[in-house]
Amino acid sequence: MIHRMTATPDHHSRHQARLKAVRRARWKQRLRKILILLALLIIAGPPLGLCMFRSINPPGTPLMTLRSLEGTPIQQEWVDLADISPHLRAAVIAGEDNLFCTHYGVDVDSLTYAYWAWRDGKPAGGASTISMQTTKNLFLWLGRTPARKLIELYGTAWMEVLWPKHRIMEVYLNIAEWGPGIFGAEAAAQYYFKKPAAKLTRVEASRLAAILPNPLNLSPVKYSPQVWSKARTLRKRMRNLGTYRFACVGGKE
Repeated sequence: MIHRMTATPDHHSRHQARLKAVRRARWKQRLRKILILLALLIIAGPPLGLCMFRSINPPGTPLMTLRSLEGTPIQQEWVDLADISPHLRAAVIAGEDNLFCTHYGVDVDSLTYAYWAWRDGKPAGGASTISMQTTKNLFLWLGRTPARKLIELYGTAWMEVLWPKHRIMEVYLNIAEWGPGIFGAEAAAQYYFKKPAAKLTRVEASRLAAILPNPLNLSPVKYSPQVWSKARTLRKRMRNLGTYRFACVGGKE
């Protein structure tokens, strides 16, 4: 006679518990691998990307991808820094980062002030240098979180080590957004002023620089007291800062 062994409820429960434990261990292992890959991507991604893009022009940015997904046609034409008006180079320094040629990627005083403002629940704008904005535009997602800011600072440190100032400015001026789907100085100059970026005048350059903080809602050609006033302020600042503030990129007030 053959006796069949039947599983008791207690044996079945232990078996289910073992299966759950195995599944948990597998998920933990997978999660650990994913976290390690993410950490490696964060650590190695910026320096590797910057080494590549030192001599190769980036094919696009996360923001360009987002605009495309939103259905906005992308306008961009890459040009060398020499083919961008010296007035525009000076205007963006005057408007966005007047210590660009002398700092190492971070304006410590402005960043410290912005941190304490953020801690106190106040607006914390104005701390991003051109180098930091270039890092953000080139590699990072939209939004303002401490984690993204830390990655931005890390990438900026590598950018200042691996790229000369003129390359940082060249990439910045070619990937900055100047209107819905309008990326780069050449596309902006052609769209707004019907001329190449090399031919932008001092006034036109100051108006383009004036709309950088809010390019989707401001225009350099439609009269706006806000834009016209800021453009005048930038022209005064360009004159007062002096040529040495723009020397690293060949800017001209």
